[in-house]
Amino acid sequence: MKVNTFLLLSLAGTLCSSLHALKAQTLDERLIVGVSVGVALPQQNFGKSDTIGRKDTTKVKGWATTGINFNVKAGFRLSKYFGVMALAGGNVHGFNASAYLNQNYTNPILQGSVAVNATDYYLGSYLAGPFFSHPIGSFFAIEGRALAGVMTVKYSQLAPVVVFDGSDFNYLITYKPAVALGYDFGLALKYKIIDQIAITLSADYLGGNPAFSGYSVTYTGPTLPPPDAPAVNNGNSRISYMSTGIFNINAGAVFTFF
Repeated sequence: MKVNTFLLLSLAGTLCSSLHALKAQTLDERLIVGVSVGVALPQQNFGKSDTIGRKDTTKVKGWATTGINFNVKAGFRLSKYFGVMALAGGNVHGFNASAYLNQNYTNPILQGSVAVNATDYYLGSYLAGPFFSHPIGSFFAIEGRALAGVMTVKYSQLAPVVVFDGSDFNYLITYKPAVALGYDFGLALKYKIIDQIAITLSADYLGGNPAFSGYSVTYTGPTLPPPDAPAVNNGNSRISYMSTGIFNINAGAVFTFF
């Protein structure tokens, strides 16, 4: 009888220990969903608007201005400190039309007679990779990520309008959308409000080297174009690269599901 009682108590103890370990493991393996939005600072050729150095026709500048970034992410914690994450993000940036005019229409005859309408840039990022999380006290944690995947870029569509000799000369410059390998490295500070909800402040660097496989320049107006007019081409297939880097600084919320 004593032996049976001892065995029952041992089995009960083992079962309790197993349930406790399973519960702890479950708490470590959490599904995490987050959203964030913030400011985006263009870097490399994407953010350049100068003409220093020799012009390289295989590279294109972006003339991009400060924009906004937004993203949605989902992660699964494999252990207390590490996990995997998937992220879908977007960036919207304006085009520095005044800098573009000052450097591409320098003929004194055209001073004050050229305007450029430009659409915004749209960049998408679809990335995945590992992340780590380390608690700092009871409420804070520092997190990092290293992701890679696909970057898509829709170059700004430019529409220069030249008023010359009493006539309007209208151009439309369009690049084909580009797809490239993208990567993202980031750090975040997370503050836990409750176990399931936290707020984050993060900074990351998004990069890539998209290749535009061609562009077109269409024109409407008088037969004789004005000085310094862009060459009309309805299907140039030249590949142009635009090194792209963006510093994103975001604030957001993270929701944890057990």
